[in-house]
Amino acid sequence: MRLLAANGLKVTDYTAKPVVGTPARFDCLKSGECAAVPMGQPEDLGAIAQGFPRLAFTNEAVADLIFNVDMARRAWAAQNKDTMVRFVRAMSATYAYMNNPNNRGEIVGIVRDTGKLSDAVAQQIFAPYLEIGKNVLPRKGEIDTGAFNRVLALMGEVGAIPKPVPPAERFIDLQYLKAAGIE
Repeated sequence: MRLLAANGLKVTDYTAKPVVGTPARFDCLKSGECAAVPMGQPEDLGAIAQGFPRLAFTNEAVADLIFNVDMARRAWAAQNKDTMVRFVRAMSATYAYMNNPNNRGEIVGIVRDTGKLSDAVAQQIFAPYLEIGKNVLPRKGEIDTGAFNRVLALMGEVGAIPKPVPPAERFIDLQYLKAAGIE
């Protein structure tokens, strides 16, 4: 809704309907039943190749959101603190590796191989993760509570979670990041 509003459309200008999953959304678009749909990757790139134009990126509606969160039950994490700290360190090393420009070719190869994609598509998928300012990948596994709060606010705005929206701190336990030397 924010993306449409940013492009001059009011809620009264369109009808939204739930269509679950990118393949179903693309089918709706191809059939003409839907005028526009949100799509994930790499299907969006396939749609563009078939002549459907990209209208916008989600982050044009709301920038700087948190995209990836790893979670554990608090009781389990407390009983497995060493495992949690080792996991956090491993993820930190992974993010550092992915953010290193010297490793981009290998990362693109992993995206290509795991997704059974062409090099060109794998490069297009990975490129936004490296754009400065989009903050898709943390530098070393840190948690941006401001970005987390923006996600929670959006969830409250669309009714996915009840209001008042709780603060990010309710869900985040930084002790494992601190123990791993990240926060």
